[in-house]
Amino acid sequence: MTDNQRGMTLIEVMVVIAIVGLLTSIAYPRLGDYLRKTRRTDAHAGLQAAMLGQEKHRINNPTYADTAAMLDPAANPAFARVCVISAGRCLSPEGHYEIQASNATAGTFRLTATALGAQANDTACTTIWVEQTATQLSYGAGTTSPSPCWAR
Repeated sequence: MTDNQRGMTLIEVMVVIAIVGLLTSIAYPRLGDYLRKTRRTDAHAGLQAAMLGQEKHRINNPTYADTAAMLDPAANPAFARVCVISAGRCLSPEGHYEIQASNATAGTFRLTATALGAQANDTACTTIWVEQTATQLSYGAGTTSPSPCWAR
């Protein structure tokens, strides 16, 4: 054999594969956390659109709308582009959250975005909400207000 032969030995290849595997095992869980945090903006977009729909609805009606009204855009044109209607549910634009309205009165409403599918693993922000009272607009998640789930 001569000294100018080139190539990698099997041991060198195995070491490289082990290093790549180790780095992947560290990075992959963090990627999942990053994706879940990024998908929270889907809830924000859905809630903001629903809030606008609520205000449009309230102009022509004595109370804010409940979830059933949001699901009928033919009867309530204010919600025509708010929800992605799927299987009788109002979904956020990307479909990672279900949007529901509750406590709808003449002066108050609460909109809640509940995580669906893989996004439900975002345990800190499984439910994100916005609430309008007569004098205040509140943002939160779960039972906490204010919430880091609204942080950008």
